[in-house]
Amino acid sequence: MKFLPKPKPVVLDSGTSQGAELAGSILVFFLIGLGLDSWLGTTPLFMIVLAIFSVVGHFVRMYYSYSSAMLHLEEERAAAARGDK
Repeated sequence: MKFLPKPKPVVLDSGTSQGAELAGSILVFFLIGLGLDSWLGTTPLFMIVLAIFSVVGHFVRMYYSYSSAMLHLEEERAAAARGDK
């Protein structure tokens, strides 16, 4: 039976790129909300909801990325302690 290699977790980006991505996505979602609000006449509703949606989505993604990286590093450390490496 042939085993496939274990996939590597998503590597954590640098803080600068994560910050730029977070700010850019908030801006994009805010502008989409502004467009929807002007089209539907619901002034601040969609701007606020979509900006919060963007922030929450990024923090959830960062949490799972960090958890995956830490789990992988813990497995490597345990394998090295057992002498499996």
